[in-house]
Amino acid sequence: MSLRSLALLAAFTLSCALSAAERNDKGAEHLGFKLALQAWTAHHTSLWETIDIAQTVGLKYIELYPGQTIGGGIEGKFDHNSGADVRAKVLARLTEAGIKPIAYGVVGLDKDEAKSRKVFEFAKAMGIQVINSEPNADAFDTIEKLVKEFDIKVGLHDHPKPSKYWSPESVLAVVSSRDERIAACADTGHWPRSGLDPVEAINQLGKRIVSSHLKETDKIGQGARDIVYGTSAASKSVKDQLAAFKAQGFRGPLSLEYEAGKKGQELLDHLKIMVKYFDDATTELAK
Repeated sequence: MSLRSLALLAAFTLSCALSAAERNDKGAEHLGFKLALQAWTAHHTSLWETIDIAQTVGLKYIELYPGQTIGGGIEGKFDHNSGADVRAKVLARLTEAGIKPIAYGVVGLDKDEAKSRKVFEFAKAMGIQVINSEPNADAFDTIEKLVKEFDIKVGLHDHPKPSKYWSPESVLAVVSSRDERIAACADTGHWPRSGLDPVEAINQLGKRIVSSHLKETDKIGQGARDIVYGTSAASKSVKDQLAAFKAQGFRGPLSLEYEAGKKGQELLDHLKIMVKYFDDATTELAK
């Protein structure tokens, strides 16, 4: 490696350390909010590069998704079918970066216990607390059995209408008679695309939320686009959403998912703004 390359690497490592040190996430931790990077935000890159991105913007948690190219000299894609050796290498890389895998999804869960068990076993091995999914109705007996066995939560994710769980009503209809660890993965960007106010949806779900894909959109209505936190004039800001999560007593992973198609330095710049906005909002809410 050339001296110039070594210098660039050293500068990059220092910038990572500084960004993590400069964060003030005491308010978030007091509230029980765990801000993670939903790895899909950087699905155009490898998992190795996504970990670099999360570290650079100072995040301590990540939500993995199935099928991301691994990178780091490791062939293939990462998911619940990955072997123990690959899982160990990914965990070592995450530990080195100071990042904890806290959620996994969106991933399929099946009524076939052997298929779903593989997902739960993977989550347990990785230290993951929540599996986010959109299972068919016939899978819930199996899911509930595994939730109780592994003590891992399952969040029902809302893709836009007409997906299975697009509305709070559709989630509550399923989970009301189930173990409380089966609840909503509140995607606050997809709700507006279905014409729903995210704050009203959070309040409607109440205590039945176990995770979130935390977004802000430019409007409420079909075609709503993800935008930088705190910049919408037409939709509910992330601060409004966080206040609603606090009011409902939510504690758990809030995954920053930014589906605006940004890459490279522009993506990093936008993520840094959003992390700072989140930290400022939670500092105020924790008072």
